[in-house]
Amino acid sequence: MEEGFRERFDRGLRRAGGALTRGAGPKMAIGMFISYLDGVTSYQLYEYMRDNRSRVAEVFSEMPEDKVKRFSSLAHEYLDGPPSVEDIFNALTKHRSDLAGAIINQPGGLEWLKRELEIITEKLS
Repeated sequence: MEEGFRERFDRGLRRAGGALTRGAGPKMAIGMFISYLDGVTSYQLYEYMRDNRSRVAEVFSEMPEDKVKRFSSLAHEYLDGPPSVEDIFNALTKHRSDLAGAIINQPGGLEWLKRELEIITEKLS
């Protein structure tokens, strides 16, 4: 019998939970945030910042409610709080320097990033 999406998703969550218990929670939270920017170019990010739009809100609006609840449950169980703007920016600098450059060169870019973190914290609370 072929494994369905729900089974694969549940298995992935169990693996993620195991990694979180081994102290990888903050890194996984940062990775999750950066994944929300997959496929976003530096110009598109500039447009998000210029237009004061939220990429996080867009991603969450497309996410099934049960997935949001599972992420929220994991976040509450394994994280003491959200990563800092500095931690997110440093990870972007390492993994998506194009986006880090767009943020640092856009007036209000770091404030936009802070709001994105506030939105994700609110969505997972």
